[in-house]
Amino acid sequence: MVWMILTAMSALSLVLILRPLLRRGENGPSRAEYDTRIYKDQLNELERDTARGVINEEAARAARAEIARRLIAADEEAKATTPEMATTSGKAMAAIVGVTIPALALGLYAIIGSPHLPAQPGAKLQAKAKAQQGSKSASAAPDLNTTVAQLAARLKQHPDDLEGWRLYARSLVGMRRFTDAVAAYQRATTLAPKDANLWSQLAETQITAAGGSVTPAARQTLKKALVVDPAEPRARYYVGLAARQAGAIKQALKIWLDLEADSVPKAPWRKLLGERIRKTAKDNGISANALATMRKSAGKGQNPAPVSKTQLADSNVGARPPGPAADDVKAAQQMSADDRLTMIRSMVSRLADKMKDDPNNAEGWLRLARSYEVFNEPAKSRDAYAKAVTLKPKTLPVLTAYAGAIAKAAKPGAPIPRVLTDVSERILALQPKNGGALWFSGISKMEAGDKNGARERWTRLLAILDPKTTQHAKVLERIKALDLPAKP
Repeated sequence: MVWMILTAMSALSLVLILRPLLRRGENGPSRAEYDTRIYKDQLNELERDTARGVINEEAARAARAEIARRLIAADEEAKATTPEMATTSGKAMAAIVGVTIPALALGLYAIIGSPHLPAQPGAKLQAKAKAQQGSKSASAAPDLNTTVAQLAARLKQHPDDLEGWRLYARSLVGMRRFTDAVAAYQRATTLAPKDANLWSQLAETQITAAGGSVTPAARQTLKKALVVDPAEPRARYYVGLAARQAGAIKQALKIWLDLEADSVPKAPWRKLLGERIRKTAKDNGISANALATMRKSAGKGQNPAPVSKTQLADSNVGARPPGPAADDVKAAQQMSADDRLTMIRSMVSRLADKMKDDPNNAEGWLRLARSYEVFNEPAKSRDAYAKAVTLKPKTLPVLTAYAGAIAKAAKPGAPIPRVLTDVSERILALQPKNGGALWFSGISKMEAGDKNGARERWTRLLAILDPKTTQHAKVLERIKALDLPAKP
């Protein structure tokens, strides 16, 4: 009776297994095509979760890499399998399964079967299975470089795959390959020119590639994003940042306060935006009461409030972007990474030669300085910023950029350069609560033996730093060290 029951169960199992194999390929898409659709849906859902702040960027980056790997594998499987192949292979597989599974099962059981042994506890088996699964998952973790390379190869075969370009660009950002990411986003915007989010992501990547500076090229991209959607939050934030870097502090605060008023309470950017508003107001001597008054007049119940033409003009978003022409960008997208780098260096070299004939072009010197920053040439960047400062001696963003370039170009362990001391004092005359200038000025005074002057600068710096940060602890340690006796 036991063997009859086992035989019946085996027959039923075979019917359930063989049925889909015999019908495979008769109707509908293949399994690989279904998988491709599912992975693209997963990618879209991941982007929505990231935008809502449900998962952080690090987790999203790992998930994108895994989805990209599976998407590529499914795409390759779809290419390799035709409906005819699927039908034929399904019938062949059914025959093989129908014959071999019973034979192998009976033979294997006859050799190693032990029906009299007691069963193992289920909890022990589950724990063992989880441990094995965890080991397999760790060893099977996708390599991001390999996945991105495969995705790039896939895009050569499918150059009009918008979601592929979007995923490729975000993956490059995660790898800090910002120049390549800019090119990928530019390709994506040609496929979806009405996608304001894509334009804003392109602008953000351009700004990141420039070390946080809102370049003229990024301003032009922001303008395109706001033409498509005047309420696009990322673009509005960076328009405010452009105004702040240009020294238009109240204009920047107005843009950000309007964005804050138009944002829903759970918007993932609200916390960062609020901190930026508070810090900008504090650093520029705007009282809490004055900021509260500005906040009351922000938004005015319009949800969302578009960015005005005046705001665009004030932050120079409408300026024509310098640099390569459209044909140059198109050609660069077809180049290898090394060839693209060579082309960019050539463009920077031409700009340097041009500045020799146009030495009064402040924007040109700033563009050249930022280019040298990207290529990690701090001495050249410092010298270019010096030229810009002579033309814009009271422009705060230019002075602060110059101070940073001087510090980067200085030799480690060497005394503070005299020029950095001078620039720091000029910055403090315009912005008394500038953290970087207070720090460098304090070091300069300490090196000159003026401990009281150093203490005064660093005490002011402590007042504007968050007590929970490492910077606060570092400055406090420096102040305490001033009271220690000098080493013999």
